[in-house]
Amino acid sequence: MQIESSLRSFLAAFVFVAVFGIAGVGNAAEPVEVVACSQVMEGDAYLSGDLDCSGAAYSPFVVELGDGGTLDMRGFTLTGAPGDDVVRCRYDCVINGPGTIAATARGHGISGLKWSGRRRDEIVVQGINVVGGENGIIGRRLVVYDSVITGANSSGAAARRIVAERSFFTNNRYVGIYSRESRRPIVLRDCVVTGNGFAGVNAQRTRIYDSEVVGNGVDPSCGRAICADIASRILPRLRRTVCDTSLRLHRNDCTLGSNSPPWCEFNSFGVCALD
Repeated sequence: MQIESSLRSFLAAFVFVAVFGIAGVGNAAEPVEVVACSQVMEGDAYLSGDLDCSGAAYSPFVVELGDGGTLDMRGFTLTGAPGDDVVRCRYDCVINGPGTIAATARGHGISGLKWSGRRRDEIVVQGINVVGGENGIIGRRLVVYDSVITGANSSGAAARRIVAERSFFTNNRYVGIYSRESRRPIVLRDCVVTGNGFAGVNAQRTRIYDSEVVGNGVDPSCGRAICADIASRILPRLRRTVCDTSLRLHRNDCTLGSNSPPWCEFNSFGVCALD
């Protein structure tokens, strides 16, 4: 009798898990439509039309994605108010295109908690045009595919760790791609970096493959200031890549532009066409 009772209990538990477990899978949270400015999303989200928040009252963001959230742009445009970050990520997030994110000079296009304690906070951007902003994209770790980052007031992309493929970084006021990480290189594959004010790439370590990093250093002060296509502390690793000028930054306090201390020395690496 005890064995029979135990068997009945086991079968009842099995049926409960099977029925309600399957029902739970069927009721998994569906993506939520973004319909208003300053919307906080705890799961996945999507746009069903353009959302222009340029005239809205100040808020730190237009859309905030929770950890692991995904925003599907579906070909539409998100426009931020002055000072807003257009998309803000809490830890890991993914923004899928096609679509456009337009920011003002005092806000970022896409931002993350870039100096938080978690080592692998990652923003993944795929097929997005990011236009304007103080920085186009800023975070701790960035992965950028098939995107255009242009018109930022400072850097097109800024992070400790950056990997980009098949993307354009153009016409940003200061630098196309900036990284302060000293242990890991930024990695570019099949990218175009051009028309940026003081440098195309400014990083501690750089690996660039099958790319063009030319025509940077277009700021009017570059005749008397320090500018280059690629600026790095460590010899850049270039494969099948075209560049015009390179610059070795000997110390952390030696920077692009005209603000470096007088003891800084600037030499080329001899890896670009005009070095």
